[in-house]
This record gives sequence, C-alpha cells and structure tokens, in this order.
Amino acid sequence: RNEFELRRNAAVKQFNAIDGLTCVNPDGAFYLFVNIKDVTNDSMTFCSELLEEQGVAVVPGLAFGTEGYFRFSFATDLTSIQEGIKRIKTFVESK
Repeated sequence: RNEFELRRNAAVKQFNAIDGLTCVNPDGAFYLFVNIKDVTNDSMTFCSELLEEQGVAVVPGLAFGTEGYFRFSFATDLTSIQEGIKRIKTFVESK
C-alpha cells in the first residue's frame, strides 16, 4: 500500500508540473485520469500519437466515458513511471 501511495503521489506531482495537463489523487485506484483538454479533446488521437511517437501506452478516456482524459497506470516500478511521464511531457511540449 505504501509503495502504491508513493508511486501515485510522484505521478500526480509530475503530471501537474506539465503545462496543459492536470490530474488529481484517486482515492483507491492504481491509475490516474489525466486531463488533456488544454492540449486536445481527442483522447483517441492523443493516445495513438503518443504510442507512435514516444512508445508510451495509455488508455483513451473515451473508453471510460471521459473524453479529454487518458488513463495512466502506476502499477509498475517508479523508474518506469518517471520515464513514461518524461516521454509524455516531451510529447505534449511538441504539440
């Protein structure tokens, strides 16, 4: 539990430091819904291009009825989480 809390807090902090992205702490999940509405409202295209350009797989919010968001899992090691968010930041900054 403590490890997941550490991962969650680190991911939320890193996402909120990226211009155009925001997210809040979930209450008990192992994933975040990241708001991309300041970048695009098309989560399918965002996620597809992110995978193509940066090799990062996230799930479009559209699949969960939350267009303008993507779902990011933090059920992996902290190093992988940080690398993934770094790549997402690079991708967003290129838009």
